[in-house]
Amino acid sequence: MASLTLKKDCKNWIAVFTLSSGSRTNRSTGTADKKEAQRIADEFEKAEQDAKAGRFIESAARRTLNDILERHGEDQMHGDTVEHFMQEWLKGKVNEGTQERYAHVVEVFLKHLGNKSKMLLSKVSHRDAASFIKSREALKLASKTIRTDAKILSSVFNLARRLGFIEHNPFEKALAMRPINVVSSVRMEFTPEQVTKIFAAAKGEWKTVILFGYFTGARLSDCASMQWNNVNFNKGVIDYIESKRKKRVVMPIVPEFDDYLQGIASTDSTNPFITPSLACKETRGKSGLSESFKRIMVEAGVDPQTKKGQGKRNFSKLSFHSLRHTTNTLLANNGVNQETRMALIGQTTKAVNSDYTHLDLDKLRGAMKNLPSLNLPKTAN
Repeated sequence: MASLTLKKDCKNWIAVFTLSSGSRTNRSTGTADKKEAQRIADEFEKAEQDAKAGRFIESAARRTLNDILERHGEDQMHGDTVEHFMQEWLKGKVNEGTQERYAHVVEVFLKHLGNKSKMLLSKVSHRDAASFIKSREALKLASKTIRTDAKILSSVFNLARRLGFIEHNPFEKALAMRPINVVSSVRMEFTPEQVTKIFAAAKGEWKTVILFGYFTGARLSDCASMQWNNVNFNKGVIDYIESKRKKRVVMPIVPEFDDYLQGIASTDSTNPFITPSLACKETRGKSGLSESFKRIMVEAGVDPQTKKGQGKRNFSKLSFHSLRHTTNTLLANNGVNQETRMALIGQTTKAVNSDYTHLDLDKLRGAMKNLPSLNLPKTAN
């Protein structure tokens, strides 16, 4: 059992206890209260015994020290387990699609860690991060998917570092030591003639969604979720917040698209969505919007050119996202510079932007005049 002693000119009791090696040692308890000092001395010795038996993990050490700090009115040491911290981090993701994507990565990572997921964040090393990346590679996943998984987990550990739970980000180090080289599958563009054929084959609200894709370059989810308050006929613009990057995009409405929208506008409907039956549907999955668009393409006689992708999934060189590439390419081919194109379709960097507000709206209108007409019929629906 641990004992106490007092040294000359020292007001605090000294704990005398046995180390896990078997030797005796002295350590200050930091208190002049003999009863409290004995409790601390006993905790010192118990910690040594647990360490000798292999039971003294970091979380136990932290609890012991926090108990002592709390009794003395001091701030406790911060710490959290990997699993708890990541689950709390997920709760802050309000976008349903984002949360679903991130939750899957977290689940797979925690499973890969095994019992280590119950330990403190500081126990995760760059070797654990590298091992996880290798496990994803072993599944033959696309390099882009693996890099995205690693970046998601790196953002979790970056937050933990900012909060003081850890000193180093294990994924940052793992990626620095062995970067993931991404070779993206090549997406093709539609010709205006192909877009016209797809539009003709489409029925109902799909016609509107397809035109939004061509005339704005917006993503499928944004096209399907457009609301009438995003369309300002007086100013001749479509003004919306891009869902992926939360960036505001202002797109001039070309006369051909303006005529179409005016034709389907109704003062009788109270539904805020322009295409209400498609607005709440998922984009992915067998019954998602992407697959529905692919079926329209096939019906129109346009080959999606589906090939084996880099990962397990097949990859279609032509898809709804190709409309985004189409808008960008057609504008480029007609002399519209990169900065203007990025502002028009809502990109955020020159690699994938500059804020559209730095550009004059008349300049954007002038640029959109370069987009080839689809020669839409007068009666669109």
